[in-house]
Amino acid sequence: MGRKIGVHRVKGSKTVTSIKTKRAIFAIRQYLADKPRDLALFVCGINWGLRGADLCALQWKDLLTDAGDLKKTITVTESKNQNTRHLTVNSKVKAVLLPLLKARQEGDDNS
Repeated sequence: MGRKIGVHRVKGSKTVTSIKTKRAIFAIRQYLADKPRDLALFVCGINWGLRGADLCALQWKDLLTDAGDLKKTITVTESKNQNTRHLTVNSKVKAVLLPLLKARQEGDDNS
């Protein structure tokens, strides 16, 4: 089995240690390179700092304009504390979302 990179549970603990180095982030990105959906969730999570539940609750309609293009900013209400956040869709996020969007438009359900 593959080795764990940067994130691990401490025995008996309910917390997960954070990813602290750019090297660990790069290693995880490489590991997820052939899994576009998982890579997109990871990159969005790293760039936006959202909790997993808030990230998974996002839908394409939250990310797309009426014309079907990616928005430059999105507004998210966090589920835990009801804070409203305005998030920028930067170049790194755009780079992982565009291939998913293209696959979605072509009818590929595996993305």
